[in-house]
Amino acid sequence: MRIRLGFWSRARPIAWHKTAKNVYTVFPAGSAAITLRYEVYAHELTVRTSHVDPSHAFLNPVTFCPFLPGRA
Repeated sequence: MRIRLGFWSRARPIAWHKTAKNVYTVFPAGSAAITLRYEVYAHELTVRTSHVDPSHAFLNPVTFCPFLPGRA
């Protein structure tokens, strides 16, 4: 699965860094809110990934939903 992503604050891109296979650190530069935009490639028909085509969608939230440590 491939994911393209970017982070914005006040409609401007902000710095981020991939620190592990599934961990990203964002540098909001004093912003109270940030926007995350991402595109998910979901064309692998396996039990551990997501797959979408014209006939069906198998969505595994673990593979594409972001998690923020310390937030519910």
